[in-house]
Amino acid sequence: MRCAIISKALDDPQRSFHYSLDIKDVIVDKSIAVVRLDWTLRISPGEAISTETGLDIFRKESDGQWRIIRYIAE
Repeated sequence: MRCAIISKALDDPQRSFHYSLDIKDVIVDKSIAVVRLDWTLRISPGEAISTETGLDIFRKESDGQWRIIRYIAE
């Protein structure tokens, strides 16, 4: 269940949220990959911007798809 404040913000039709990413580094070894990146969230109107550095860990599944198994943010 979403927190009431988050729910209210997400349900506001006047507000939009846009995530973008900037990949800094990718390391792959067999079926594990680590991606260091910056996530930037832009909220309109008001143009609020928040950037977080993160580390996404991926595993290559038996179907050949890479899936995030862990996300670490600073």
